[in-house]
Amino acid sequence: MKLLWFSNSPWSPTGYGEQTKQVVRRMRADGHEVAIHANWGIVGAPQTVDGIPIFPQGAHPYSLDTMDYWADQWLGERGLVISLYDVWPIEQERHDIYAKHDAWYWCPVDHVPPPPKVQAFLHDHNAIAMSDFGRQQLTNVGMPPAYTIPHAIDRTIFKPTESNMRDLMGIPDDAHLTCTVMANIGQAPVRKSWAENLNAWKHVAESHDDAHIYIHAQLQHPRGIDLASMINLWGLPGDRVHVVDQGAYSGGVVTQDHLAAIYSTADVTLMATAGEGFGVPALESASCGTPVIGTDFSAQPEVIGPAGWLVPYQPFWDYMQAAWQALPLIGGIRDALEQSYELSRDAGKTAEMRAAAIAHAEQYDADKVYAEHWRPFLADREPKPNREQRRRRNTR
Repeated sequence: MKLLWFSNSPWSPTGYGEQTKQVVRRMRADGHEVAIHANWGIVGAPQTVDGIPIFPQGAHPYSLDTMDYWADQWLGERGLVISLYDVWPIEQERHDIYAKHDAWYWCPVDHVPPPPKVQAFLHDHNAIAMSDFGRQQLTNVGMPPAYTIPHAIDRTIFKPTESNMRDLMGIPDDAHLTCTVMANIGQAPVRKSWAENLNAWKHVAESHDDAHIYIHAQLQHPRGIDLASMINLWGLPGDRVHVVDQGAYSGGVVTQDHLAAIYSTADVTLMATAGEGFGVPALESASCGTPVIGTDFSAQPEVIGPAGWLVPYQPFWDYMQAAWQALPLIGGIRDALEQSYELSRDAGKTAEMRAAAIAHAEQYDADKVYAEHWRPFLADREPKPNREQRRRRNTR
């Protein structure tokens, strides 16, 4: 089958980029003719990587100016399009994207209810939910998605990994290490709840002089907040706050192997956010055997599973999206961090928690998700002649 995938480029160090790389590579291995229209990560001209054509982003911030063009160039009169991106920017700009193609939107839902712009777009378009939470929220407003396909992780990379990261950062082996892997993007609201997470850790650091934190984020981002000023103003202990090399992070050269080593050496991953369409870092961490602290809201409970802590929250009204999200309670985050600290002092319980985290992550293995979800979806989308031809080949 010939299809076009619209999302971040497959080398982008983003959740969308990682899913693009995983799924498209497996589609091509299955014999499908697939191209990528990258709305971020490539400019100027098309290129081909590993046999996959990749079309560049347009001048529009979300590349809406080139969506129809590349679909028509690659697919011709009619074909299959899969979009992995938020749908509200598309609704805001226009309604006729991919109108003549069989277009499906693998879209995040991280509000209650789904924001009006999301509902307006999906009322007339095909949705693929990426979480049980998203599926339920769309069902609640009368738009049940035909498919639910979770995000996945490459468990050949994200696994318990020998690591010298503590030595490199000067962190004692018996110290408690919290890691945060969250993008510093978003100002109204601050979806990653940086203030709540760091303030809770500050309380723990004041009680335990062997509490350390590693921050995997851009400290100062034009579309984020000034984390460096926050750390200084609050007096977080500088010798126990460790930050990813900012040049390497901004340059996109921090590898997944590096992340696996960080997760593996940490005692807990902290990402209690206002809302997650999915939350891939939680799975990456769990797959490395490190439990996660998240908010008891959106997709976080199902992604974190039994091997972690869920923090209570105060609902808040996101006026930009006109729907509810969650403000994780600082006291709840602090309590979870304290429990993680105590757990790290018990080798037996730590081993049990790590084993449970790994077992939970197994169901999101990239090969497993592709076989159980993407192959059936693509089989449903195939034109009938193609289905019959494949059936005949398989019975020879």
